[in-house]
Amino acid sequence: MGAVKAAIDLAQSQGHDNLDAYKVLMNTTVQLAGQAQNILKSNVDLAGQLTATTQTAYKDAASQAQGNKNLVYAGFAVVGIAAVFAFKGQK
Repeated sequence: MGAVKAAIDLAQSQGHDNLDAYKVLMNTTVQLAGQAQNILKSNVDLAGQLTATTQTAYKDAASQAQGNKNLVYAGFAVVGIAAVFAFKGQK
C-alpha cells in the first residue's frame, strides 16, 4: 500500500507542477499576444504616416513639375524672341 500511496502522491504532485507550468505558459502566451497586437497597431500607424507622407511628396512633385513647365514655356518664348531679333538683324 505504501508504494501505491507514493505513486498517487507523485502523480498529484506532478499534476500540480504541470498545472503551474500550464498557467505560466498561458500567461506568457497572453503577454506575447498583447505585444503582437501593439506591434501590429504600430505598423498600421506607420503605414498610415507613410501613405500621408507619400501623398504630400507626390503633390509637391506635381506642383514643382507644373512650375517647371511654366519655366520651360518662358524659356521657349525667350529663345523665340531672340531668334526673331537675330533674323531681323540679318536682313
